[in-house]
Amino acid sequence: MRGRREKELVSHSPAENELGTAIRAWRRFRGLSVTELAIAAGFGINGRGYISRIEHSQIRHLGEERLNRIAAALELQSADLLLHRMPEAPDDAPTRDLDDAIIGGKALLKKCTEQSFDWARIQLLLAKLYRERAAASRLLLAKYTAFTEAQHCIECALLVFTASAAPQSFQEATQLGREIGEILEITLITGSLALLKRCPPQSLDWARIHVLLAKCYRERTTALEGQAARTALTEAQRCIKAALSVFTQKRAQRNAKEATQLQKEIVHAIEQLDER
Repeated sequence: MRGRREKELVSHSPAENELGTAIRAWRRFRGLSVTELAIAAGFGINGRGYISRIEHSQIRHLGEERLNRIAAALELQSADLLLHRMPEAPDDAPTRDLDDAIIGGKALLKKCTEQSFDWARIQLLLAKLYRERAAASRLLLAKYTAFTEAQHCIECALLVFTASAAPQSFQEATQLGREIGEILEITLITGSLALLKRCPPQSLDWARIHVLLAKCYRERTTALEGQAARTALTEAQRCIKAALSVFTQKRAQRNAKEATQLQKEIVHAIEQLDER
């Protein structure tokens, strides 16, 4: 934080390193990589080193703001981490029940008139089930698939629900859609970073992916505030700079023009953030 030091929260347990152990356990329980947690908490890609140092007890005391951000990314309260609460061991029975419920919901959809109110309510219920299924999945691809299914169900439900005709269902679907959309944005960023490693460095494909990443970071700022938003914009700026160097070198004028325009928009967004 600028201008003043963060107030530090000190764990009163004799085993101070249990904070890092709890964070690592919850991160794995939620199916997140170190990079995904760093991005979700608003620290950006470079924050993965910070998260790793916490987990390995190289950093034992966290400022209140940072602890709250990590806890929120793990869908916890900060007290859960300070008290070193650990996730429960997974049980296969709830997962089987979830799968049965999803199959039942999809079967019932076929019995409903498309875009009727009942059809939309089942779509919303399915979205919740898919989100729960994603949380229970250990494999990242299975988690991503479940979240995209949930997003599709929300989009279908919102074809019927409106703020005027079904305000409660509309609000419920919209809120769930925002939550799922934010998770998918984080997954998209981490997936794109992994894809970059498969591309020849400094190639046009490598540069174009950097531009797409910059757009993802910029869009993500709509759900962030303060330093977390600035971190995302800084990451976007870094991606554009990397892309422009390739476009200039390879004389890809159309790509360079698009990247330059995006760079101006990002700089403007940073200036607006600094004025607040």
